[in-house]
Amino acid sequence: MLPLPSKGVRPSAEKHNSRVDVLADWIEGSAVFGEARISVADIKDGLCEHEVYTSQDFAAEFVEILWQELRRRINRGKLLATLAIDGRGIQAAGPWQDSPAYAFCLILALKDWYSVGERDYTEQGELFEKLTERSLQAHGWRLLRTGWSATKVNRLRSTVEAIAAHLGEPEIAGGVGRWTKPDAKDAGLDLVCDRPFADERGGRPLFFVQCASGADWGQKVYTPDLRLWGQLIDFSNSPIRGFALPYALGDDDFRRTVSRVNGMVLDRLRLVAVSEEADDWLTAELESELVGWVRSRVDDLQRRGAVGVREG
Repeated sequence: MLPLPSKGVRPSAEKHNSRVDVLADWIEGSAVFGEARISVADIKDGLCEHEVYTSQDFAAEFVEILWQELRRRINRGKLLATLAIDGRGIQAAGPWQDSPAYAFCLILALKDWYSVGERDYTEQGELFEKLTERSLQAHGWRLLRTGWSATKVNRLRSTVEAIAAHLGEPEIAGGVGRWTKPDAKDAGLDLVCDRPFADERGGRPLFFVQCASGADWGQKVYTPDLRLWGQLIDFSNSPIRGFALPYALGDDDFRRTVSRVNGMVLDRLRLVAVSEEADDWLTAELESELVGWVRSRVDDLQRRGAVGVREG
């Protein structure tokens, strides 16, 4: 099993003080990257051995809560081909390389829980944008990627021109020069997501999406600034904010995040739960990129001692 995370784990005597989302990720990671069956007894014993619980019965009560969360995730994320769970244990249904989008999002969350950072978050962010783009396309949306990256360095003026042309909406003359700084890049916008009708006119579903792949995602839920974009493009109907993140939100946290975003939210479960007809929703190139990125991070975590593969 993986060692307990450095975040979200608290001693519990009279009430459960540890975070369900963190420990559910811990169990998923133990099963997926440790490639071993994790039993209910393993979890209970581990929590008691590390003195998170002193009572076996109270620990068993918390493990039941975790199992309910894991079942919810598997059902919501359509993860039956990825994780197999029953009343006694959980295990990977196949190698993690068979589910690269899920594995990538899970590693992003685990890196947060184990306090393992990146030297450069550019590649991580760009891969997460690509994954979100492909997921939304598999859900039937039309997409335009606009986020700044090391390989795509357009300034905001050219981005506004591209969005206006994509949507068939006019730019507001002088808007970029008046309302943004000369070195502005993407104004907090990563993806334009819409569903046009045959007539290509406005008055259609339109989302401006922020993709937040890191631990600071809570600081980005109010981006992009839709008021600013309304000063740059003369929309027939105003866009709605969208927000993508690699964490698996519980139902209450999901609802609160939707309220803060005031729009569409795509957490890990929604991102990977594409239709059964879209099994090949990732391109071969993106699959290869995700697998390579995840493999190197798993290896890195193992070298740092943050991940321990269980023997046997």
